[in-house]
Amino acid sequence: MRLFGRGGSAAVSVEPQQLLPGGELIATVTIPAALDNVAAATAELGYENTYAYRWAGRGDAAAVAGDSLATIGEVGTDHGSERVISEWVPVLTSDVPLAGDTLEAATHRLPFRVPSWAPGSSEQLVGWAVRLTVARKGRDVSADGALTVLAPLPADPPPGEQERVHGRSTDIDIRLDRPCWRAGETITGTVAITAPEALPEADVAVMLQLDRVSHPLERTPARGETFDRDRVQLDKRLALPVSTAAQLRFEIELPADAPPTAEGVHSSLRWYVLVRILYKGFSGHMPEHVRRGLVVYNAPAGGPSGAPDLRPSSPWGSSTSA
Repeated sequence: MRLFGRGGSAAVSVEPQQLLPGGELIATVTIPAALDNVAAATAELGYENTYAYRWAGRGDAAAVAGDSLATIGEVGTDHGSERVISEWVPVLTSDVPLAGDTLEAATHRLPFRVPSWAPGSSEQLVGWAVRLTVARKGRDVSADGALTVLAPLPADPPPGEQERVHGRSTDIDIRLDRPCWRAGETITGTVAITAPEALPEADVAVMLQLDRVSHPLERTPARGETFDRDRVQLDKRLALPVSTAAQLRFEIELPADAPPTAEGVHSSLRWYVLVRILYKGFSGHMPEHVRRGLVVYNAPAGGPSGAPDLRPSSPWGSSTSA
């Protein structure tokens, strides 16, 4: 943003550009020319948190969907009344010194420490920055210095929870070889399927899913969004033995630009491996979907030096309502 007419622009730069939770940074705030009538000038370390909320319609619309399709887009109905926005979440604040009510031309070096609980950066959820805000009579001034917070490997995490999404013909157990995986790795594990009775041949596949769950502090949350990745076929004509577990090994690639598991103030990202089973013929057995949670991190071994470019170059997967 222009600082004062023809006087140039305020600027904020951050070093280092990538760091871990708990890391220290220096924000350099450059003021090119004096500005008067200033009430306050601050630099905030914080993040833009992306989430979805309901801006119109019934308060229970996330739980029901009973309106006719003819009402799509109408205010007060279940359809067409959700929005995705980003909201600034301040974490730490440092004052930029004033001379009375004047912000003088100067360069200020301000230290900050990223909190230990900081969610990792991603396009889908969290964008970290140091934000300069100058409140004054007339037009306010702002400028951002972006940074990337990497997500480290968690210490001794428990196995992710398993949930059944659809169908109950068999007992399905997803056994991941470990609970945490770094972006770009190949996830490995075993699917154990136990049939209580004779069943038709099964078409079994696994896929990765990413949920963005919105939980805004002051707005009605929208229904969650689920982003699907490519499917890996395990067996198209699996004969399931009765009362004995059929065990299928699997490998599924985690994209190098995969956003890390994270929890922000207004929304969270959660990863899953999902098993899908379809049954041959018209047997009356419904499709089955079971998934287990896992943790995705993106900090390389030894710290943020040499970390990959985490900016996705194309839209990330397809999205459906959870």
